Amino acid sequence: MKRYIILIIITVIVGALPLFIQYGDYVLMDDYFRQEIPFIMETKKMLSSGIPFWSWNTFFGDNFIGGYGFYTLTSPFVWLNCLFPNSWLLKTLFLTLILKYICAFLSARLYLRKMAVTDGSSSIGGLLYAFSSYAISNSFYFHFFEPMIVFPLLLLAIEKFLNKEAYCKISLILTSFLVVFINYYFAVCSFIAAAMYVFCRVIFSGNLRHYLHRVPLGVLLIVVGILLDSALLMPTAMHLAGGARASQGILTGLDFTAVPFFVERLRTLFMPQVIEEKTTLYQGTGFNSCSVTLPVVGIFLVILYCWENKKSWITALVLVSLIAFLTPLNTVFSLFTNPNYTRWAYALALFLTLASVKWMDAHCEEKHISYNFFVGYCIVALAIFAFSVLRGDGLYTKVNQWQFAFYLTVLIVSFAYLAAYIISRKSNKSLLYGIWVCACLQMICFHILRSDVGFSLVDDKDRAALVRPYLLNNKLSRISDDVPMLYRTAFEGRYPNLGLLLNRPSVSTFHSVLNKNLYKFTTVADSNRVEFSNSFTPKDYRRSFYALMSVKEIIKYNQRGYEVEANKDYIPMGFTYDTYLTENVVDSLLNAQGKFDVPYVMLSHLVVPKEEETIFAKYLEKSNAKVLTNNVDSVVKERRMAASVSFRGDTKGFVSEIFLPEDNFVFYSVPADNGFTAYVDGKQTLLHQVNLGLSSVFVPKGKHEVQFKFMPAGMKEGMMASVAMLVILLLVGWNEKIKLRKKMIDIQ
Repeated sequence: MKRYIILIIITVIVGALPLFIQYGDYVLMDDYFRQEIPFIMETKKMLSSGIPFWSWNTFFGDNFIGGYGFYTLTSPFVWLNCLFPNSWLLKTLFLTLILKYICAFLSARLYLRKMAVTDGSSSIGGLLYAFSSYAISNSFYFHFFEPMIVFPLLLLAIEKFLNKEAYCKISLILTSFLVVFINYYFAVCSFIAAAMYVFCRVIFSGNLRHYLHRVPLGVLLIVVGILLDSALLMPTAMHLAGGARASQGILTGLDFTAVPFFVERLRTLFMPQVIEEKTTLYQGTGFNSCSVTLPVVGIFLVILYCWENKKSWITALVLVSLIAFLTPLNTVFSLFTNPNYTRWAYALALFLTLASVKWMDAHCEEKHISYNFFVGYCIVALAIFAFSVLRGDGLYTKVNQWQFAFYLTVLIVSFAYLAAYIISRKSNKSLLYGIWVCACLQMICFHILRSDVGFSLVDDKDRAALVRPYLLNNKLSRISDDVPMLYRTAFEGRYPNLGLLLNRPSVSTFHSVLNKNLYKFTTVADSNRVEFSNSFTPKDYRRSFYALMSVKEIIKYNQRGYEVEANKDYIPMGFTYDTYLTENVVDSLLNAQGKFDVPYVMLSHLVVPKEEETIFAKYLEKSNAKVLTNNVDSVVKERRMAASVSFRGDTKGFVSEIFLPEDNFVFYSVPADNGFTAYVDGKQTLLHQVNLGLSSVFVPKGKHEVQFKFMPAGMKEGMMASVAMLVILLLVGWNEKIKLRKKMIDIQ
């Protein structure tokens, strides 16, 4: 076992060594900088503050549990990185990646050994799975990689349960809990793939009666394991329900005309997807985790196994999963929301690995491989390779020289190794080391190309140069250090999540999971994962937007780097209005005029829901919206006249002090999250949703303290449900222990 772990470590180090030599740090492009590093930094900061609920640095402020549960919050690998200084992050991330490959290898090996695969073949299978093109293609997505570690453990627990092994029930509960805990989104993919696995395992195993009666109990135990995560799931579900991405609509992914998507998936059975949309056959497919190729052997051994074992349940599993992968049924794994996503490909990679190692077990003593199948494989792979580099009829994009070199390298390496294996007729041991060498070559090819090809966040080849200074939080200085007033920053450049690195609230955010209360606001900006500094066009719109959102400093990117500029239109968070408009009026303006300066409308007039108009009409005058004169200077001056004198925020909400000459509603550019409870001078008051998803409370005249306390909606109920499931878990464990004792007594 030790030698196999050493091989894994050497493989990853060798594969990524060119990046260390070139850059001095392990760096990847695109979302590695855009999301992963900033989110890890924010998670580290939030976890250091105790139990974190609210993140001010994310967008306009956001539910930390609901927003980061998809990314970093529940990742043990992120927790490990939190133990080290910020300046070490680019290095510790690489060490963490090595650990991930090791864990993927070990989990796959454990499962394969359970399937009566020999020690040598299971080790080869672990290599095939750990270095599948899915793993390498998604190495810069931390939350994409981790589900492939726990999925083999889920299948292992299922096998133990089906075979009635000791503590199989508690094992199935805990494994199901772990699958959901690691990532709730990928848990959906894993459970659907597991259901497909159980279906084939039970129906086509030839022992239907033995397994079938166990299925209902197994489903119940999995449900208990899922509900054990209620403390995380309930607040997350409350956060996501009705949000921008959740509102795409069910069944929108059932697009049977998207033939190029299916062609692209077929190609990835033979050729890995390298990076982003630059490497796909069809120009419109984009990056979709559509990569399942096993290193070196590809689908070759899978074809051999299925041909020789036509009635095997593994063959049925491979065929069923390929049908799901290559057809619109693929949308089932994304709950019918996107025809392009193939993020469950790690499960298919494991199924293909199982078939491959089963064939190795059966033929490791033989001195030849079927010549006909080898020739057929070469012909198909060559055809797909040629198809990948030709333009075609306009549907397909011409690959660049780097992509051509990559495809050619993979092709030559694969065929060279397979040819050498046939000629040499060596044992299983040589196969292991042959795959190891080729895995190293594949790692090198992947990582070099991902660093140097395609979209880059900076023009400089040294990608780390952009991030490294900000990990120390010493690159940029604030406009003001006045502690009593929390204010926001806008970043106009190529790195919207820079605020997360610099630990300052920002309206410039790239985030896949936005607060559902901002759905209307994001719709105005024509985005569901917004970089808001650049969303409003023309640039004149940004001026009113920055004023509305209390932006005090604007950081712009130019040839000299980032420069800080004071916003002359800054208004402290928490101010009042004299007039109001209803949301339906704004909607009619949008329908009549198309895109216009909506932020200015919200800066000039408080936009309130039509059904609450009577509440606001008591204190505000209804505006005539037919005439919209853009005068930002005048409006900003008016808003400053009755604004907060202090605004202090933390992970539990905020406290604001304000003096009002008359009774009025105070507007806060904070999402009207249903987890907030509003207080004025310690007395609870009603929180109103205004300005398309932001907050307002009524405050009497005079000097008052306004406080918003945040507790994620569903948190208390979720914790109660988790405790209840924990009790059930303990009872199941106790019951299994008693049964095991009785069994041991009977044996004696």
